[in-house]
Amino acid sequence: MTAMKRGTARGIAYWEAGEGIPFLALHGYTLDHRMAAGAFEPLFVALGPKGHYRRIYPDLPFMGESEDLAEASGSDAMLAAMVDFVAELALSGRYPRASYHIVDGAGHNAQIEAPRLFEAAFAAWLEDCSP
Repeated sequence: MTAMKRGTARGIAYWEAGEGIPFLALHGYTLDHRMAAGAFEPLFVALGPKGHYRRIYPDLPFMGESEDLAEASGSDAMLAAMVDFVAELALSGRYPRASYHIVDGAGHNAQIEAPRLFEAAFAAWLEDCSP
């Protein structure tokens, strides 16, 4: 993946590759952006020239190269940091067909533990994003 490392005012480190429709992938607990990028980049590469997507892979607070949160840690603080992250990247409200996918029961490695569900969720997202 050829990506550029960036950072936000709140200290969230993230890597960005490509241009087009935004795709934000969050990694699992205690990992970093490399897990999400490793899972999704091969799928984007396989799309070839029709794959015009801005891929965004942040490191969650306390993980990877992101800074720790000043406020108390926990799931509420983590969610608030990610909501701020999305707002800072100016993604909020601009994409009315935005979606959120969960691959139930897959743990941290959905692409390994539930590959068919993982690929089906990705294909459904691509279809939802098609103009």
